[in-house]
Amino acid sequence: MRLGTWLHELPTTRTEADTMIERLAAMGITTLIAAFKNWTGPAYYPSEIAYTQPGFADGGLLGHLIDRCHDAGVDFEAWTCTFTEAGPSKLTDAHPECRALNADGTEYRVEYNGGAWACPAQQATQDYELSFCREVLARYPAIDRLHLDYIRYPNAEVCRCAYCQTEFRELYGFDLLTDVMPGGSEGKAFDAFVRWRCGHIKRFVSRAHDLAAAAGKQLTAAVFPYYPSIMYDMGQDWLDWCRDGLLDAAYPMNYNWSDLMVERYTTMHRQLLGQSRVALCEGLGLKDGMSAADVQSLSAAALDHGSDGVIFFECHTLVQLPLDTLAPWRGNG
Repeated sequence: MRLGTWLHELPTTRTEADTMIERLAAMGITTLIAAFKNWTGPAYYPSEIAYTQPGFADGGLLGHLIDRCHDAGVDFEAWTCTFTEAGPSKLTDAHPECRALNADGTEYRVEYNGGAWACPAQQATQDYELSFCREVLARYPAIDRLHLDYIRYPNAEVCRCAYCQTEFRELYGFDLLTDVMPGGSEGKAFDAFVRWRCGHIKRFVSRAHDLAAAAGKQLTAAVFPYYPSIMYDMGQDWLDWCRDGLLDAAYPMNYNWSDLMVERYTTMHRQLLGQSRVALCEGLGLKDGMSAADVQSLSAAALDHGSDGVIFFECHTLVQLPLDTLAPWRGNG
């Protein structure tokens, strides 16, 4: 059974890393999914591809975190927030045309959900994001798995850059600004829009799969639970990826504080995947003030209804809970 947790902000010292891993292992966590590229864009190690996060010029720090995980019997997944470039970005500095745009030509930027994005359709974006993955796999070969997140568009209204408008018109004969209506559409233009965007996202997943496989690593992804509407909303057809063998595990972000909703989403995801070789691990959202009993109840709702494991968002909240929070499942494989 996989008991994992996502870690957005990495420890800034070896001592801090040691303390965190010791507690996670004592709680029964089997997998740490730690960001090497956060949604802001820079790297948590001295990168030749991207800018480096302040305080992470020491290339040995990430390696130390990986080693401490393995010393404690914890797998390490290298997590990239794929198409988000909200902070200083070498990609958008070199290729400003790759910024994801709204229909009015302004840059898409919000205070949540990734902040700002690069256009997933453009080759320069895909090549840059893949080179990031290639670099971390080469520099830290002890990584167990590569983990994709933000492997999608931010919403159905983005991107509307010149490249997207031209390509969509040339491929399908529809105008991206007038034939695909905000909030939904119908008919051939709608179908073309969904297939076109899902195709670009799947293209990157396929390339990441090949890269991970060449390095002898598995590929996992954080995905939205709302299937199939997520295909239109964000261009994410993760069931298609699984059917084609591109993922080794899918982590639907089942962020509900309702046992019933966690149960129903898990049941649906299990039915969708069937007897696929792809592991299903429901992502469970934590919030301040949750008790161990609350977390156990949500976990049981997923694990008793077909999930092969659970992944908690997020690590800094998880470690505040009692050590015995995961005791019912600790050591179950």
